[in-house]
Amino acid sequence: MIEVKNAVSAATGAAKDWYEGQTLEGIALEEVELDELEGNGLTTLGFSVLENFPFNDYFGSLATASPRYERKYKVIRIDADNGNLISMKMRGE
Repeated sequence: MIEVKNAVSAATGAAKDWYEGQTLEGIALEEVELDELEGNGLTTLGFSVLENFPFNDYFGSLATASPRYERKYKVIRIDADNGNLISMKMRGE
């Protein structure tokens, strides 16, 4: 059975892999739960991702514009036996 710390580490790694090429800011552990019936660890992570059009003011100067981040929350299911990713979905969907 996977330890909680290892499940969280596996979930964080999966989120970083999923968003490869993007910087995840402010990664935070929101929830951890063991689903004993399924034998999986459920980990909810919150993090911020730079938006596709990251500037606050469309008509403003790009020199003074600041990036804008969108907060995301992902529920990541990790196999408790081997630590492999089973699924990742938005929290609340």
